Amino acid sequence: ADVGASHLRGWPSTREKPLRSALDVVESLLENRDLKILMDSLIICAFFSVGYQEISELLSSATGHNFDIGTLKQAALRIDTLIRQYNIEEGLVPERDDTLPRRMMQEVKRGPSEGCKAFINERDMRLCIKKIYALRGWDESGRPIKENMIKLGISEFR
Repeated sequence: ADVGASHLRGWPSTREKPLRSALDVVESLLENRDLKILMDSLIICAFFSVGYQEISELLSSATGHNFDIGTLKQAALRIDTLIRQYNIEEGLVPERDDTLPRRMMQEVKRGPSEGCKAFINERDMRLCIKKIYALRGWDESGRPIKENMIKLGISEFR
């Protein structure tokens, strides 16, 4: 994340302990990430429980313009892609930097999350990262694709 690993940038929607591949929750992780990006952009407190519909209604009422959910999701993707491109231009190397410490692949020893880990193994983590790249419209190395940046209206930043 542009702010480092942060629980304030979204998490997967699941009620199950993470004891299997994380591939099934990547979409919900991005859905929540996009929501958090919008909340940050609109300066909505992270403790306030708000969803896309509420943001759509609030923003439409405040501006007099129609901000449907699709428009909001497109804006979040635009912001995330722009952040990604900026970080690459400033030295981010996805192949090197899009990773987690090995300890995240180790099971929690005790407590309510005993036996859980972020990913079942490094391969699972890599597959999830590749899926995120694809869903974001980035290439296999994690760089935004020019054609997608054009569609998002941010091509001048590449």
